[in-house]
Amino acid sequence: MRTNDLPGGGALPTTSGFQISDARRSWLPAVLSRARCLLVALLFVAAAAQAEDLIRDFPIPTIVALGKELYLRDQLASDAFDALLATHPEAKERPVRGWITQADKDAECVYVVQEYGSEASLAYTVAFPERHAPKVEDQHGAGLPDFVAKRYAARKAALAAIPKRMAERYNAEVLDAPDGQGFLVYALASTVNPNEVMVGGHYRFTVSADGKVQQVDALSRSALVLQKKSSDVPKDATVEGYAVSHVVSNTPVETHVYISLLHKMPLYVSTPDHTIWKVSDGEISKVDVNNDKQEVEKPAGGETKL
Repeated sequence: MRTNDLPGGGALPTTSGFQISDARRSWLPAVLSRARCLLVALLFVAAAAQAEDLIRDFPIPTIVALGKELYLRDQLASDAFDALLATHPEAKERPVRGWITQADKDAECVYVVQEYGSEASLAYTVAFPERHAPKVEDQHGAGLPDFVAKRYAARKAALAAIPKRMAERYNAEVLDAPDGQGFLVYALASTVNPNEVMVGGHYRFTVSADGKVQQVDALSRSALVLQKKSSDVPKDATVEGYAVSHVVSNTPVETHVYISLLHKMPLYVSTPDHTIWKVSDGEISKVDVNNDKQEVEKPAGGETKL
């Protein structure tokens, strides 16, 4: 989520001191620009994935679609809280515990949820009429619509099931499961530091329609934080992209798509099967490390549009 005053924002200590292994240097020319003074910031964590570490996997088109939807919902929530706090500064004093985004083709709305004791109710709604300014309404104490109540219950169950908190606080988004059975809840590690890129620390939860957590997937093994501006980068250089080693699946995951869109920067992802992937502009493709023209092979299925 953007680094603003949204509830649930948090900062993590930075990660530094990693070196690029010699085994990876052979593909560096494929991602480095020929222009002088341009630099790709690379970070690889040496680790071997074990079979029990692998997470629930999805086809590449599904991963792309979920990543795009995560980004859309995250931006919707961010815009909603900007509008809310600008028009209702007293919202900071209410016991707001989260939100549910509605991102249908015909309706975009953020339902801000408050809790008194164990009772959840609406605090505000922020609607986004087409080609109009956000419409903020005070809904203090109103009951949750059924579809909001179910998703909020899934959200609470997921956040309570985080096995290891790799961030101080998390932002959560609830998506419909691709198979139409229940929900996918994402706990996104966040930061208020605009220089930090939160690559790691994110979780995905498979939750049933009645709010029971069925599977927990850590989308990384560590709380990896990259720096947009680092002392290792020359002052006259421009960061062209980031590279990370990903050990919990043999493809990039939804949060890689989300992070690339959020920071408008390509990610180069190394997976346990020795594949290098490029995640950029809402697409995932394989990098041909033997071709210095940096041609890429796009996976079957092409781009999935939401």
